[in-house]
Amino acid sequence: MKKSTVAVLALTLAHPALSAAPPELEVALAKWSAPEALERYQYSLVDLNSDGKLDAIAFITDQDYCGNGGCSMVVLKGTDQGYEVVSASTLTQKPIFVLAEVRFGWHSLAVALGGFGREPGLVLLRFNGMEYPSNPKLQNRIQLSDRMSLGVLEFSERR
Repeated sequence: MKKSTVAVLALTLAHPALSAAPPELEVALAKWSAPEALERYQYSLVDLNSDGKLDAIAFITDQDYCGNGGCSMVVLKGTDQGYEVVSASTLTQKPIFVLAEVRFGWHSLAVALGGFGREPGLVLLRFNGMEYPSNPKLQNRIQLSDRMSLGVLEFSERR
């Protein structure tokens, strides 16, 4: 098993702690949501692109970012200066899985999808070289196997 895979597994299976979000993450998300301020979100730190830096997945739980089909999810790349937004997806639900598959250097994700009369299930979010898909509703449903998944993300609540 590759070192990066082991690191992803260790991070995704760790239990969340109730702690302050990294200040750099707060700055990047404030910039993304401007001019509105984010009141509530959850976050998970994991190296999605195997560069040795922790990336972030923010699950936005503010009322303005959630609907019947789920909430917005923002993927951010960890850099030496902080975090940069890679993509934002609407109508996602937890659980969110990190998959073994890598496209353009980034692990694929699987997110729960439901609402709007759709049968609950998981959809595949593949990185396309620039971003993850913005609308999970339009993505392919998948049946998750143990071989495909490196683990489910655990989220910490922003305080």
